[in-house]
Amino acid sequence: MNYFDDEARIIEYLQMAELPKVHFLNFTLPLVRFFISLHSSKHFCNWVNSSSKSAVPPDFYSDKYKVMLEVMRFDDYEVGSNSPNALESQFYKRIERQFTEHGKRLEKDQYKFLLMPDYSKVSENNLALYYENFRRVVEKHARKTGEYREAHPGYELGFLLCDESPAYIEAVEKQEKIPPEGVPIKGRYYEAPKDKRFIDVLLETDVDFIIWMTPYKEMPGNPKHYLIETYLLDVNKAKRKPVKHVNYDYEKVMCLEVY
Repeated sequence: MNYFDDEARIIEYLQMAELPKVHFLNFTLPLVRFFISLHSSKHFCNWVNSSSKSAVPPDFYSDKYKVMLEVMRFDDYEVGSNSPNALESQFYKRIERQFTEHGKRLEKDQYKFLLMPDYSKVSENNLALYYENFRRVVEKHARKTGEYREAHPGYELGFLLCDESPAYIEAVEKQEKIPPEGVPIKGRYYEAPKDKRFIDVLLETDVDFIIWMTPYKEMPGNPKHYLIETYLLDVNKAKRKPVKHVNYDYEKVMCLEVY
């Protein structure tokens, strides 16, 4: 299985987020409390994991804090294609089946020590797929918010978005392709959580809080020494007072991942 196939592992990764890498798109005390209840293992023990297929959605809830959480994942690959995540899951399942046939059990912690599959046939990363996959996944879960609120009346609802796309950059000049390794690209880091198109999708939902996690964003030579890994948004406040966004030239935005 892929590491993030288990929703609990997504929470574990979130709890490792360093505070300098956490960015508030807007700020409210309820948003802070919601984030702390998940980020702190001391507080997260008051949450119930209901992510199993037999449990009533959403994925997590807390009777103590009167909050609930739905977890979702998306990337920037063509739906149904051989994306790296799909290839990785297929690879692990094949290895696990071989272990079982020989009377052995492959533990989850052993997955990370296995060789990775060949990524030579993955679909091309692009911003259009990034946006469409994001919109499709968020809207799919947003259609179920009535069920979540019926299961836990009066509770606040948060979405945890696990964004598995690589880093993008808005180049100063339009590039036909990524330059060879070692050749710098002048531009700025593209942040989808600050892109108005993405924000507008979130504002159409009946959700209280958004936690947007980006575990695979890497930019070699980044002068800040780190990229933001977690973005937080109070949706209700953003509907009353628009958050600050960035206007990007989409013709100049390009993915930095190469296989």
